[in-house]
Amino acid sequence: MTRLFLLLGLVGFLASCNTIDSDEVKPEEIYQSYMYEFDAQLNKTKAHAAFQIGSNTGKYIQLTEPASIRVNEKDYDEYNNFGMYHYHFRFNSKQDATFVFTDNDGKSFSNTIEKESLNGIGFEGEISYEKGMDLFINFSGLPVQDRESVYVYLWNELTNATHYQTTEGETSIIIPASKLRDFDGSMVNITLHREIKYSLENTTTAGGELEFLFSSAKKQIQM
Repeated sequence: MTRLFLLLGLVGFLASCNTIDSDEVKPEEIYQSYMYEFDAQLNKTKAHAAFQIGSNTGKYIQLTEPASIRVNEKDYDEYNNFGMYHYHFRFNSKQDATFVFTDNDGKSFSNTIEKESLNGIGFEGEISYEKGMDLFINFSGLPVQDRESVYVYLWNELTNATHYQTTEGETSIIIPASKLRDFDGSMVNITLHREIKYSLENTTTAGGELEFLFSSAKKQIQM
């Protein structure tokens, strides 16, 4: 138990070393990173935000008053300084999302994602699988678009795998048999995901980006 507390303390210390308060940074140097995530299985939307110095590779920034981030006029549900995003918001159902970042000088930057403008994804038809063969999955919604990627995620109690399709115009994913061997004989969960990144319209001079992720409802197959 003592070792666990020491490890957690070390992780927290290292995370804090890579974070700086927003009142120690020039407002125009703050880079905004947002993510909009919709889960069709749960019918829930999540929004995430992070702030860094200069670019998406810069040191992370923790907002200190009067700086703030709100989504749909709501304060964040959770803050942590681990991972790619630090501020987390949760909403029921698929909905528009307006991110409003206010810097320490009181200047606000608003960016809205309209739910109807986002491309969804789902399974087209049934999935059939023959042991030792590649797994072929057709997906519904638009074909893969420019700067977009679609991927399939498979998992069971013991293992998982991800396989991407990034070729523009494609409407299917083929998962090589070599990536499926660890799933033999098990019930496997499968979800499809569509992701794309855009540049934000309203930012500081440092800029910003939005990542969109749509996750399909889950299917199961016996492998």
